[in-house]
Amino acid sequence: LSLAPPAEDIRNPPALSRVGVSLTGAFVPSLGCYWLFRLFAQFWSARAAFLLALAFPTTTIFIAYARAAWDVMPAAALMCGVLSYSASLLRGEAPSRSAAMVALTLGAACSFRFSLVPFILPAACGVFAAARRRLSVRSLVISAAIFLAVMVPSLIYNNIRTGSPLRPATASAQYLEGNNALTGSIPSGLAGLLVSPNRGLFACSPILLFALAMPFPWRRLPSDQRTLLSWYGGGALAYTLLIAKMANWGAFGWGPRYLIPVLPVVFLAAATGIKYLFHPLKPLVMTAIGVCAVLSLPPAVVNWHLATTTFHGAADPHAS
Repeated sequence: LSLAPPAEDIRNPPALSRVGVSLTGAFVPSLGCYWLFRLFAQFWSARAAFLLALAFPTTTIFIAYARAAWDVMPAAALMCGVLSYSASLLRGEAPSRSAAMVALTLGAACSFRFSLVPFILPAACGVFAAARRRLSVRSLVISAAIFLAVMVPSLIYNNIRTGSPLRPATASAQYLEGNNALTGSIPSGLAGLLVSPNRGLFACSPILLFALAMPFPWRRLPSDQRTLLSWYGGGALAYTLLIAKMANWGAFGWGPRYLIPVLPVVFLAAATGIKYLFHPLKPLVMTAIGVCAVLSLPPAVVNWHLATTTFHGAADPHAS
């Protein structure tokens, strides 16, 4: 609506634009946390669900990206919605509406991060198959139509960039010859993504190590929770293997930026482990959460982008 020349608006954006951008940046990750609360409340008490949903941004690298204008943040927030509505679908809560919302949030998440499609879409289909008795053919058709409608802009963009609607824009020749080339070593990439001191997911967000306790309470979990973790956990693992295969799996960020879209899936497993260990090991669990909250504070209050221009080798994913 500004009457000033575009170049001037870019140099000095109007106050209303600045407020709008700031609120958008805060709203998107907050919406993801709200969806996580709704997800956890389906399995645990409201108090436990709130505390765990609060722990998600305050103890993981999620908070470092809550202020970054990268595609991974909205993809992660929308994945929280996918998990929440998938759980509702499995529990039979307004199945037609839940199915439609799964399709909507899934399509939006994949629009921000198209590389999720080959892995998270099959996982969502597995959830739909598990809930097939609650869904009519009409609900399935509507859900499929919603997903495709949301994906249309991305498919058109892919076609313009690569000549194929199913070939992501980042798979064009100019990108595949560089950082996005799938020429890396999966074992080396996995080690870097998960445990390296510079970019490791578990090094930057140790609270996620509680996910390793999952085998112990597995048999006692509700069947819908096991279904949710099985399908989306498998999709997240397959997506991680793809990222590990990239020539530059550690694109500059705080921790493994490319894994942010599946961070909610890992945190769901970690939250399940926390609930299992909380009563027998309460002091240990509380201490671990406190330490993780302290670790997540620096990237939330400093401009870590400056590291690339201030410290030599900061963009090297193997640096320690």
